[in-house]
Amino acid sequence: MKYLVDKKEVSEEKFNELLEKAVDDYIDKEYDNLLDMDYPPVKICGATYNTSRILKELDPQNYYCIMDLYKNGENANVSDDLEFKQKTTVNGITFEIIYEEGE
Repeated sequence: MKYLVDKKEVSEEKFNELLEKAVDDYIDKEYDNLLDMDYPPVKICGATYNTSRILKELDPQNYYCIMDLYKNGENANVSDDLEFKQKTTVNGITFEIIYEEGE
């Protein structure tokens, strides 16, 4: 089995490390947008606030717990993609597994 990251062969350990980092970086960058797409804005006394802002400011512990859930879920989705398609792109980085004959 060969593990490729942007067409460069790496060890299985390095492949998994880079894949997890790519997912984590993507979620870190896009988390507020993902939350705001999943949950509608909240109106308080006529003012409208994004869910991500309210959650982060009023309950940061829960904000980061949900972020970890997003990361775990996305890592599982990416692993499923790789198992089914043997190739996926995360945060602009292409990950590919090539099975050799007989594997």
